This record gives sequence, structure tokens and C-alpha cells, in this order.
Amino acid sequence: MAGEVDFKGKGQALRLGVQQELGGGPLSIFGAAAQKHDLSIREVMVGVLAKLAEQFPELEFRHLISLSKKEMNEKLRGFDARLGQALFVESASIRPDGGITEVLDKNGRWRIVLVGG
Repeated sequence: MAGEVDFKGKGQALRLGVQQELGGGPLSIFGAAAQKHDLSIREVMVGVLAKLAEQFPELEFRHLISLSKKEMNEKLRGFDARLGQALFVESASIRPDGGITEVLDKNGRWRIVLVGG
């Protein structure tokens, strides 16, 4: 029946599968609407970064396009040993559409302040 979706997987894999089936294939994920979203979220993140730098000139900010899952899990384990998972792929990373904004703290460590999705 048209419009019906077989649910498989979980989390993002499920969402992407549903989106592909309803949209008629991979073009629904990488098509014009998705490209427009990616561009607009990047523009917003650039504006936010500029505003942060303007409002807090004493702080240093940077923008990343990705963050390794290894680094993310190490930081989580630093808060609580129960957090952070063992990685199956050492080079795995996250790449949010709008990137990641960090601030340099007074101890010289970069801290994530915004993830643009």
C-alpha cells in the first residue's frame, strides 16, 4: 500500500529509513530541501559565533565541523565512569549540520557551548 513504511532499525537509522521510503529514495535526504537546510543552519551558526565573539570579547571561540566519538566518550567518562561507550570504529565522529562551537575556558580547555543540528 502506498505511504506505508516497514519500520526497521532504531534511532537515526529508523528515521532516515522512513524518510527515504516516504521521499522516494536517497534524494529525499540529499536533495534540494536538505541542502537548503544545511546552508541555512551553517549561516545561523556563523551568526551565533560572531554574536558570541562580540558579546564576550574576553573569550576565545572556535567552530568545528566534527568531533571524534573517542574524544566525546573520554569527556563523558571524565564526568561519570558509567558514561561513554567503547568504540568499535576508532575513527568514528559526529558531524552536525551546523557544526560545533567551543569556548576556551580559564584552564586552557575547550568546552562545547553549542551544537548546530
